[in-house]
Amino acid sequence: MTPEAASISKAAFIRLGAPTHGQDQDQRYIPLNYTTNSGSLTATSPANANIAPPGYYMLFLIDSAGVPSVSKMVQVANIASPTGIGTGLTGQYFNNMTLAGSATLQRTEAINFNWGTGSPGAGIGVDRFSVRWSGQVEAPLTGSYQFQTLSDDGIRVSVNGQQIINNWTDHGPTTNTSAAVTLTANTKYNLTVEFYENGGGAVASLSWKAPGSAAFAIVSANRLYARSAPPPTNTPFASTLVVNHTGQCLDVPNASTVQAVQLQQFTCNGTGAQLFDFSPVSGKTDVCNIINRNSGLCLDISGATLTNGAQVVQWACNTGANQQYLLTPISSAGAKAFQVKPQHSNKCVEIVGASQTRGALAQQWDCGTGTHQIWTTSGKP
Repeated sequence: MTPEAASISKAAFIRLGAPTHGQDQDQRYIPLNYTTNSGSLTATSPANANIAPPGYYMLFLIDSAGVPSVSKMVQVANIASPTGIGTGLTGQYFNNMTLAGSATLQRTEAINFNWGTGSPGAGIGVDRFSVRWSGQVEAPLTGSYQFQTLSDDGIRVSVNGQQIINNWTDHGPTTNTSAAVTLTANTKYNLTVEFYENGGGAVASLSWKAPGSAAFAIVSANRLYARSAPPPTNTPFASTLVVNHTGQCLDVPNASTVQAVQLQQFTCNGTGAQLFDFSPVSGKTDVCNIINRNSGLCLDISGATLTNGAQVVQWACNTGANQQYLLTPISSAGAKAFQVKPQHSNKCVEIVGASQTRGALAQQWDCGTGTHQIWTTSGKP
């Protein structure tokens, strides 16, 4: 707490000294990120322990005139991130190189395989097969990650609908590394890894380098979570969208075919005003357009705004990210439950105020745990 919060221009740690033979071996000055509120200020310690090792620090606040405060002694603890409870991704194995048709074999696993010239499992040939691993990955720390694959042959990786590795070619054992991806601690992100084997040896592994780490390590099963439902948008399908807290359906009022009409919840009735086509977005995994069957218009966040409370409307279909949605499974709410996340904002489609009323409108809002943000479909198993 500080009554001068509004005038603060800097916050910083200075580590306590550790002099030996006249030199301070532990000297360091660490600028801190901070936010201000009325009468208070919140400073954030660096997530990387190499920047702020555990120990005691003096915390200083500096005002806009460059005058420092009296220091406050604080301790940075070495708090290990909680161990994940995942068991692996859902691995679906196909007896073709194109991930086509029904999977011959399905199991839950991490991705760390060297099959050589053998079969990956019962019913799968030694050559010309493919695998799709899908589910979620949970970050242990907040910060910048890189993902890395070792593959023979083709492989591609998508995190939260964005493709970060793509080497869909025949090749010998090859390492591919993604650009940096920012993840938040203890948050789950949709993850899809696809692989095919043509002939000869077969290798597939997925590693990552976490904040503060010097080397890549296999993404372990406890940080991977199997998909609670089949991938909902790899192929087109039609369905209603049922909101969890009322059991009512997402609906276009009065079956309107006019642009800018705000969608609502309404008693499920099986009409075209409540039937939506889920159409995959080219080049993205698990991302879809949601198109009303009656009007032919797309589910849209009005004005592509990033703000909470923006209306969910129908609009002429276009390539905007405010018409592209990621369906994120919510396993705690049932095998078919998910949140609907507009890609331009990464918020969630919900019913305003968690209203139980028939005709309550839909909007976008920061994602939470409320059942008015959880949906199921009727048209996808």
